Amino acid sequence: MHACYLTVCVTHPHHVLHSARGGASYVGVLVDDLTRRGTSEPYRMFSSRVEHRLSVRPDNADLRLTAVGAEVGLVGAERAAAAAARRGLTEEALGALRAMRMSPHAWRAAGIVATPSARHGRPLSAADLLITNGVDPLDVVSAACSYATSFAARSSQHREGDDGGGGGGCDDNMTSSNATLAASELLAAATTLAHVIATDVSALQSAATECYYSPYLERQRRDIAQLEREEGMELPRGLDYDAIGGGTLRGAHTYSYKMSPVRA
Repeated sequence: MHACYLTVCVTHPHHVLHSARGGASYVGVLVDDLTRRGTSEPYRMFSSRVEHRLSVRPDNADLRLTAVGAEVGLVGAERAAAAAARRGLTEEALGALRAMRMSPHAWRAAGIVATPSARHGRPLSAADLLITNGVDPLDVVSAACSYATSFAARSSQHREGDDGGGGGGCDDNMTSSNATLAASELLAAATTLAHVIATDVSALQSAATECYYSPYLERQRRDIAQLEREEGMELPRGLDYDAIGGGTLRGAHTYSYKMSPVRA
């Protein structure tokens, strides 16, 4: 995949800029560094220093780069269609995992013993559970489906036996109507995930990996946004760098004068 991308770097340089700025490829970041910033300090040659390193993982390389390869003619129509279908399934699975919500107590009762405690008292989504190391997405889907089916059966029995409709079938402090709605949403999400699993279980695994990294990806997005703001800061021509105090620019004055930037 990266060999193909090197070809793109030569034949379609605008894709390099898009990938470098969007964090789609290590190669794009490296080429962007070497062509725009020179070789004095190519710090992003090391994968640990790439701003987007949590996004450019081996497990999502096909989702990131296949479309680029297809656009420039390096990927055939059949493979491009397969990659697009897998991307769609991954997005469906991710949406369903976020929509699949139960209380921590209900998740534990359904068999997910690694469910974390939720001090805020709000329900946890399946996506929240998958942040915890060692939680299997297939177990989560199975647990949610079993719980929703069981709750629907209990609710039906309760309605038949009591026209007053108390809260006997409710989950924690939820009202009967709210609990029924939650159960129907669980079943809808489980149906979506069952379709994904039957079509391509690897799409569920990809979605689960995105869930696992989600807290770190959010922090990465904030860091990148701050970096982009700093890179967009305008510096006036003729700025006297020697007059700037502090140790931040110590040792960088010569380079700053050499480049004489208009923008940082």
